[in-house]
Amino acid sequence: MTGAPTMSPLDQDLYLDGVPLEYFERLRSESPCLRVELNHPAQIDCAWVLTRYEDALAIQRDADTFRSSSGISINKFSFSAQQKGGKPTLITTDGADHRRLRPVLGATF
Repeated sequence: MTGAPTMSPLDQDLYLDGVPLEYFERLRSESPCLRVELNHPAQIDCAWVLTRYEDALAIQRDADTFRSSSGISINKFSFSAQQKGGKPTLITTDGADHRRLRPVLGATF
């Protein structure tokens, strides 16, 4: 982003005065898919932040490329229940497994 704010959209200080709407308008315009360096020893090196609804929707619909079962956390040492020998949850499953579990929880919402 040329001349854009250097603060990460993941930085809590950005929200001290409320949601920075102008900041996000600029991100959507100039950097709709932004790589953010996390610089924390317990976290993965970087994360991708999507700022446009259409892009997020396209990713949500492309389960072959973007998989929840590959990890849902930015923490390096976060293990899924399956990795610990437990059962998969709705948020950590994809495809047929996700569709099978979804109606079970859907009734409660």
